[in-house]
Amino acid sequence: MRWKLRGRLAGLLLLSLSFITANAGYSVGPARADVSDPTVGYRTVTNKMYAARSTAQRHLENLFAFVLDGQRADHIDAGVKLAVPIGGGDHKLTWVRPLGKSGGKYVGHLAEMPNAIEGREMGGLIVFEAAQVRDWYFYGASGKMFGAFATRAALGEMPTDAATGIVAILSVTAVPAHW
Repeated sequence: MRWKLRGRLAGLLLLSLSFITANAGYSVGPARADVSDPTVGYRTVTNKMYAARSTAQRHLENLFAFVLDGQRADHIDAGVKLAVPIGGGDHKLTWVRPLGKSGGKYVGHLAEMPNAIEGREMGGLIVFEAAQVRDWYFYGASGKMFGAFATRAALGEMPTDAATGIVAILSVTAVPAHW
């Protein structure tokens, strides 16, 4: 797949993931979207999102072992969606990439504008724990995306053209066969 198209589809996927999870009860406040943008029904996706988060957590140890292996270059095309505390018991979901480990803690850079996270800016370093991860993705050697559990759970709720574009970059299985 051409790199430019792959980048556009990955951007669409990340935008879709952010929009879907913002409307699935995980985020603080409503999503900022144009009235013409498609929405995903809250009640139909909530249980699927919790199941997706559980599946992502179940495979998280394998993801970190794979991505943080110093012998691989795949970590550049990997990211995790974190629940970052913002006060009052609330959390903001944000993508973090690339990933690393330092002093026994996981680290990464904020890959999107963290509007609700005071004192943070896009590209800023963040330290996090595995329990904060809500979803993850990485591109395999075939150029297909593994993970993206929330997106996979919501495909049936998306408009056909959006779902078709996303399915084109997703791997057939959410995790590699050897996991």
